[in-house]
Amino acid sequence: MNAIDLLRKQHQEAKELLSTLEDAEVEDKEELFEKLADALAVHAAIEEQHFYPATKDDRTEELLQEAVEEHLSVKRLIADLLDMPPSDAQFDAKVKVLKEQVEHHIE
Repeated sequence: MNAIDLLRKQHQEAKELLSTLEDAEVEDKEELFEKLADALAVHAAIEEQHFYPATKDDRTEELLQEAVEEHLSVKRLIADLLDMPPSDAQFDAKVKVLKEQVEHHIE
């Protein structure tokens, strides 16, 4: 599997985990979220350490800066969610925003 295929596979897995998390029962959300958070952390590290530097040039710099900002925003949401029990009223709202940001990043 080449690097692009790996990133696409990780994108698909993140989308599936987010959909599963949205529909899950409260008692299942913590475990699902931890799995999602780990997957997104690995994915972001691969993109930031390998993919972005390899594709950086004058034509891609603005797009890469936007992608890094998206990663920072997603990381902030993940940090908030890690400190919040799934029973918290804000948990589902933050998951929805996380899903929207991840989907935007994938596009």
